Parts: sequence; structure tokens; C-alpha cells
Amino acid sequence: MDTGSPIEARLASSGFVYSFVACFLAIAIVLVILYFIYLKYKSLTKSKKWIEANKNRQTKFSDVRKIAHEANLDSAEKKLLWSICKTHHARNIQFSYRSENEMQNLFKSEFQRMNAQSPRNEEKISVLFSLRYKLEKLYDRKHSITSTKYLRPGQQIRVLDENRNPHDATVQKNTPEGFYIEISAELKNFKPKPLSKFMINFSSATGMLYQCVVMAARYEDIPNGKELLLITHSSTLKVIQKRMTKRQGTTIECLFSAVKEIKAGRKTKFEVQQKKHTGTFIDISAGGCKISCGLPISSNQYIQLYFKLPGIIEHQAQGLIIKTKKSADEKTFVLYIKFTDINIAAKNDIYAAIYDYF
Repeated sequence: MDTGSPIEARLASSGFVYSFVACFLAIAIVLVILYFIYLKYKSLTKSKKWIEANKNRQTKFSDVRKIAHEANLDSAEKKLLWSICKTHHARNIQFSYRSENEMQNLFKSEFQRMNAQSPRNEEKISVLFSLRYKLEKLYDRKHSITSTKYLRPGQQIRVLDENRNPHDATVQKNTPEGFYIEISAELKNFKPKPLSKFMINFSSATGMLYQCVVMAARYEDIPNGKELLLITHSSTLKVIQKRMTKRQGTTIECLFSAVKEIKAGRKTKFEVQQKKHTGTFIDISAGGCKISCGLPISSNQYIQLYFKLPGIIEHQAQGLIIKTKKSADEKTFVLYIKFTDINIAAKNDIYAAIYDYF
């Protein structure tokens, strides 16, 4: 019964305050306990034992979800990655995508499984290669080259002259002092003077293009009568381009025919000519290629290519010559071609040949 007594009112108020304080303390204690549990978990996840165990377990869907976010995978690529990991019992994809050998074996096994199906699901195989390339680019982003000290022997580079014309060269060896390139027939047209500065560019395995300014240190003769140029290291590398498709050098022969462009009103027809000429691939990708031939064909002309890469049936592709360049020997010409009409099966087989999946 409420008597309205001031004493009873104070007692009731005090009881409420005590209850509030007790509740606040209980919540604070729980939060402190949770915080210490979090610190313990964080410490555990940084331990070598936990990391090794996490590395070597099979992939979970949560791992795929994290990689999909980092690599900007679309829904089809994400779904296929999870399917591949389950089918082949892949090691934790958050770690295994960093291993070239593991990814090669994993995706090669999946491609061969898809390739054995009749008929092949070309759309799904296309997703397989776009997924593989995005995982490569993710690795590349996280392991960007910051200095020419990381160039490996055999790395192809381009030396740019004062007119920014490219001259191909190959890294012969890399030392703390600098890296050496061989003076090829092409480079003899542009020999940088000692202590002069010039620009070079080169591509990583996934097509990330780097550019930097370097300095010629000195020339050295080697026993086979050739000459090496020592170039000082640079740590001012800039990423200037990322190729949209993976590319590979090759020396496989091909055939090509001229294509006549016929305009009829608003429509344009392409008529492939009967006469075929011989050429040799310098490199190829699903988006285009470079070929060497003996004909000085000018740019902005269409040609029809006929080619057969190792392990695949013969394919055709139509392309536009975007640039023509005379070779260093001045006897042949290099045609830079962008594919304008190529079917999905041909693209898939080009990727399979580039990745050595056959």
C-alpha cells in the first residue's frame, strides 16, 4: 500500500538505482569477458600452428566467399570456384591460389574433365578461364613488383628510344649492381650511351604492364662475341596497363587471307579472298595476336587467320590489323592484329593452349 511517505519513496528510488547499477556491472563484466575471449582468439589465429592447420584444411564456402570479394568474381565465377574446390577437394583457396603449381593442377584437372564431355559446355569453360585469370590478377595485385631487382633472367622487356619506339630485349642476368640485357640485332638500331637515361616497360605473367626510367651503366663483351648492357636498377615502377586477356609467345605457323570490306548502304559485308599466305605467330591471346610475314600489309585492313595450336583442331578468326612494323632484319613485317570475329570455342582452345591444359 502506497502511503505517500517520503522515506518509502526514497527507498523505492534507491532500489531502482541499485538494480540499474547491478545490471550495468553485469553487462560490463560480460563485455570484458567477451573482449578477452576475442583477444585470445586473435592471438590464436596468428599462431604458426593455427595458420598451418588453416592452410592445409579443405576449402569451405566461407573461404570462397572471401576470395570472390577480393578477386571481384561474378556469381557464375563464384559458383564455379566452389564447385571446383568441392569436386577436387582443394586446399584452402585463400592460401592455395598463391601457389602456381596447385592452381595449374586444379584448373587443368577441371578443364580436362569439362573437355571430356560431349558436347563441351563452351560457356562454362569460358567462365573457367575468366575465373583463372582473375585469381592470377588477384595474386599480381598483392605481389606487385616494386623494383627491377625482381626481374628474372629470360624476362622480356622493351627499350623505348627517344621517339618512344619499342625495341625488344631479354634480361640475361640480374645482380645487386643492375640487370644485363643482350644487344640484339634490333637493339643495335638504338644503343643507349653509357650514363644516359631511357625508358623501359615489361609485362608480368598476367599482363600487368610496368614502366620506369633507367640508366645505362656500361657495355660488357661476353665470350660468344656478343655484347651485354648493364642497366642500373630502378624503384620507380609504374603500372600503366593491364591486359584484358592472357597472352603467350609462340612460333607456330599460320595461314591468312585478305578480307575485302564491302559496304552496301548501312550494312558492311566481309568477303574472304581465296589466296592464302604464310605467316608465323609471335604471340597470341584470345583477343588478338602478332604475326610475322613477308608482306608489307598496311594497318586498318581485315584479314582471315587459319591456325592450329598444339593439341587442338584447326580454328579460324577474323581480325583487324591495327599496326604494322618492319622487323629488325628489314626482310619481314610484324602485324599487330585485334580479333573482330572469333568464336567462343576458338577462344577457349587458345586459353587452354596458353595454360598448357591439353
